[in-house]
Order: sequence, then C-alpha cells, then structure tokens
Amino acid sequence: METRNHARFGSPPTPESPASLRSVFEALKRQSFVQRSDSASDRLKRLNQLHQAVVQHEAQIIEAMQADFQKPATEVVLTELVPFYTEIKHQRRHLKQWMRPRRVSSSITTLAGRSWVQTEPRGTCLILAPWNYPFNLSAIPLATALAAGNTILLKPSELAPHTSSLIAQMVSSCLPTEVATVVEGDADTARALLELPFDHIFFTGSTRVGKLVMEAASRHLSSVTLELGGKSPAYVDESADLSDTARKLVWGKWINAGQTCIAPDYVLVNHRMMSALLDALRTASEAFGAVEETGDHFCAMVSDKHAQRMQELVESSVAAGARVEWGGTLIPNTRRMQPTVITRVRRDMPVMQEEIFGPILPIVGIEHLDEAIEFINADAKPLALYVFSRNPHKTDEILRRTSAGNCCVNDVIVQISNPNLPFGGVNHSGMGHYHGEAGFLTFSHQKSIYRQPLWLNMNRFLYPPYTDQKSRLARWLMGWLR
Repeated sequence: METRNHARFGSPPTPESPASLRSVFEALKRQSFVQRSDSASDRLKRLNQLHQAVVQHEAQIIEAMQADFQKPATEVVLTELVPFYTEIKHQRRHLKQWMRPRRVSSSITTLAGRSWVQTEPRGTCLILAPWNYPFNLSAIPLATALAAGNTILLKPSELAPHTSSLIAQMVSSCLPTEVATVVEGDADTARALLELPFDHIFFTGSTRVGKLVMEAASRHLSSVTLELGGKSPAYVDESADLSDTARKLVWGKWINAGQTCIAPDYVLVNHRMMSALLDALRTASEAFGAVEETGDHFCAMVSDKHAQRMQELVESSVAAGARVEWGGTLIPNTRRMQPTVITRVRRDMPVMQEEIFGPILPIVGIEHLDEAIEFINADAKPLALYVFSRNPHKTDEILRRTSAGNCCVNDVIVQISNPNLPFGGVNHSGMGHYHGEAGFLTFSHQKSIYRQPLWLNMNRFLYPPYTDQKSRLARWLMGWLR
C-alpha cells in the first residue's frame, strides 16, 4: 500500500476535541452577527482574497492533486481550477445585483405600503466536502458562502490528505479564522461537527451519508443542501452520431477515473445498435489511449479500497453473466483500473445495484424508447440524465417522462460548467441547488419585508368588533378575490 507523505503540504492534522470544535464554532457564530450588515465591498474583498490565494497556489494545487490521485496536470486545471475561476468570476461580477433589495407588487390588503425581499446571510455554515474533486468541491461552496456573507467552517475529505492540508493552509493565509476556518479530520470529526447548531449545512457525498447529515441537521432544524449522486443514465437512440457520442461518453466516464457524481453511470441503447456503439466506444477509447493500459493521461482511484471495489464489481457481475468487452483489470501498484466496458448486463447484477463511481461502463440493450424510460424510472431519480439523439420529439419525450437533477442533450458533464444553470439533485440524488445566483440564494435567507405607512391603515376596517358592516366588507372582499 502506498505511503503518503504530508511533508510538502504540512503535518497530518491532529484530531480536534469536541470542546475545541465548539470553541471554533462559537467564534464563527459571534462573527456572523458582525457580518450581517456588511456591504458588497466587504464581501468582494473576501472573495478577492480567496481568488488571489488560489492564483498564488496553483502549482501547489496541481502537485497536491497529483499526490492524492496521480491526476494529470491538465485534468487538474480543467476539472478543479477552471470551474473555480468560472464560478468566482461570475460571483464577483453579479454580487452587487444579487444583494439589492427586490421590490414585489402589493396585494389588495397591502396596497397602501411597500413590499420587498432582502437577502441576508444564513449565519454560520458547515461545508462537508468530498474527496473526488477535493479542491473544486471545497472552494466553490466556500466562495459562494462568502459571497452570501456567512461565516464558514469547512471540512475537506481526509481521503485526499494532501489537498485537504493545502486548502487549510490557503484559507488560513487569506481569510481571518473567525470568518472561515478549515478543520481537517475523519468521519469522527464530521460526526462531532454535526452535533453543533449550524445555521446551514452543505454536504456533498453519498446518498447514504446524506441521510445521516439530514438526520443530524433535523436536531437543530438546520437547513441543508445535499449534493449526492446516483446512477446517471445515458440514452442513445437510432439517430445519434455514434462517433461523436462515443467520444463524449468515453471522456465523461474516464475523466477522474469515473469518480464523478454526474459521470454517465450506464448506457441504454437499442440491441440493433449495440455492436456499432461498441465499435465506436473502442475506437474512441483507443484514441484516448485507454484500452490496454492507462498511463499519464488518466487519473488513479483515491485508495486501494476503492480500486479493489471496482475489481469486485466486475468479477461479481461477470459471475452473474455479464461480459467484459475490454478492460476490467487493476494495474498493479498504481490504484488504476483499465477503463472497462461490459455488456449482457441485467438490473439485478452488482454493477447495476449501486452508483459505480469508477471507470466501468455497462451497456444495457433495450428495444424501444418506452423500455428505456421504464428502465430509468425504475431506479431512484438520478443526478444527471444524458440523451444522445437528433430527434427532438424523442428527446422531448424522454425529458418529459423522466426526472433527474439536471439533463444534458448530445453531451455529458458540461452542463455543470454554466453558472447560470442551478445545479442540484432531486430526492435520492440531492436537495437544493448551487452555482451562480442559485448558490447565492442557497446560502442566503430571503427575508420578506412589508412597510405600512402610519398615515393610512386600511386593515382597521376589519378589526373587531365584527359589526354587520364589517362582515359585509369581509364577504365582499372574499367574493372579489375568488
């Protein structure tokens, strides 16, 4: 097993005691009251400080990701740094507009006054970040919570220790600890943090752990955002451009070694097209250098345990009747698995029972669109749904008759790159949204305000005692409204 050296990125974190965590929380809580009246300039200053820290540490971020995942530098740039820069640039550009009070029209009972909605910070937020994109999925929620004016306690994943350590150093170097604090630790630390009464909890991870987070939040009535996952299907119809489709599926599945919450989990395709699609997938994989071995262009899995899980999924599914078209072998001493395509897949096989989260792509044969829709709807609602088709009627039908957190037509994964699109799941795949203004609103409370002028109070005509005249007025009002 690989030994991981923290010397380049700091010493391994010492476990935090419940008392020390509460002390950190209380400092953040006190500061949250101070920040409630901050201006847009105050928030922009913090965003600029975070942005500058990331710029200064770009080389170290790439190095940390390579230490944790053997991840190619270009892939770190494309999947970790570019999404962060896209998001924070959007936030800095639109923050003043998002913070402005929003006037709303009056109802018949509030005609005399003014009504508006004012965003305010939720307060002190806990961000529990995952290991699969450990910088991106820590830094973007952190920036979003800062934009909304909150104080933040961020816990990165212990499964990416070099990146976690670097994030802790970066945040402490650019933001006051009473504004944002990074706490490193394992699952015990996370459980201790969930005992504290945060105003909002933002969790990215598995559905199983998401349920535990929601249960813990309920004890304090903390609001939650759950960014989870699920088995995201890709449907390929007879009109699709198979060469283009295969390149996109291969890229979306092999990037980050399949450890992506919105990676295509399996493909639904008509039996008559199966052979042609497999040929196209193999051609695309060979062009990417991902058939017989994986080299410097491909990421490793996060741990030996996760790599072994991939091997067991393949072996148990083959034992149940699946067929490996290519791949399926762990490369010794690398935590890498050959990108793997399997066919003859049934729903009851191990590879179809849980989110794969690795470089295994099952291909499921179906006869027609209705069967594909039934197959998708038989599972929990996925985080993403992909449709490859040149037929707009079929595309509209599958989008209309299925439910997913987000959808993409004739591509994969890129929907997450548009900050104007809210990103989030539905039911088992998540709760709530972020990115762009949706993220700002997630970390904000929208406070409704009505100002009644003192010189005119129309409601006094409806105060007790309820005379006949007032009863007639109330009935007239009801009749006018219905």
